[in-house]
Amino acid sequence: MMKLRAAFLYATCFSLVTLAWSASATAQKPLPPAANTEAASSPTRASDLPVELIEDPRITRLEIAAPEGQARWRIQVARPDCAAPADGYPVLYLLDGDAVFPVAWRALSRLQQPCLALVAVGYPGPMRVNVPRRYLDFTPPTAEEYLGERGAGMATGGREDFLEFLTGPLRTEVARLLPIDNTKQALFGHSLGGLFTLYALTSRPEQFQAYIIADPSLWWNGQSAIREMEAFFGGISAAGGGLDQPIQLHMLTSGSQPPRTGERTTRSRQRMPEPATRQLVDRFAQVRGLKVQDQHFPHETHGSLLPLSATEAVRFANGAFAQSP
Repeated sequence: MMKLRAAFLYATCFSLVTLAWSASATAQKPLPPAANTEAASSPTRASDLPVELIEDPRITRLEIAAPEGQARWRIQVARPDCAAPADGYPVLYLLDGDAVFPVAWRALSRLQQPCLALVAVGYPGPMRVNVPRRYLDFTPPTAEEYLGERGAGMATGGREDFLEFLTGPLRTEVARLLPIDNTKQALFGHSLGGLFTLYALTSRPEQFQAYIIADPSLWWNGQSAIREMEAFFGGISAAGGGLDQPIQLHMLTSGSQPPRTGERTTRSRQRMPEPATRQLVDRFAQVRGLKVQDQHFPHETHGSLLPLSATEAVRFANGAFAQSP
């Protein structure tokens, strides 16, 4: 894997813009209903907030190093409060795990008879978002001209190594901690995490059986993802128009509302290609074997969609696997 370059990086438009929960939240504090997940106080950049680490007997935290030891990930594994099914637990993998795990954990507790394991993939350190690491893990090799002044010098292009980690060493480690069903695996990502999840779906669709993608950053690297999608659809068409095994896809998009009081206007919000994302949904819906759900939240911003989409990811994955054979 590429080595991370040492650089002091501000949280940019490519990072998670705002979060809708307070930095002072505790493990016992319940989330408000999904429709009201936005905090009343002025939003704060996620990369400026300390990580919230929930203490519970069903949560295991560990660090896993890349094979060459150059990078480490903080993994949080939540065992469901149910007996393991005969084939093992379904699993939902959460990208930007340090930021979304508390929301997902509480969302799971609100479900009726949930039986879904959570695996949050984050990074060691005190903050909720590690901007350099997510740039590296979630992206294709990116030309400097597309990184802008604030992203200059940032390492990119580690998505293939990261996908290998998710589907190899990480899955092996999770299986050591609890019985898992390898035929019921889901992946969730938002923003750049959504871009990566889209890449996982179109490059190795068989690795997960459900994909939850929220506001994917299709504009990244001169919209190279759009060209990759065209190649994917072309390959599907040449192969007969369908997938070898059924897959469920849940796409979530925010609106283009003006900034709320106190919210920072960023290039990320201005450049979110919501129409392009919804066109992508239409294309996916034509693929045989791909069951597509689409949710649009016109009154949410790119940032406020993050906790909402994490909640929806838990609900979707739990329901999808409970209904599947």
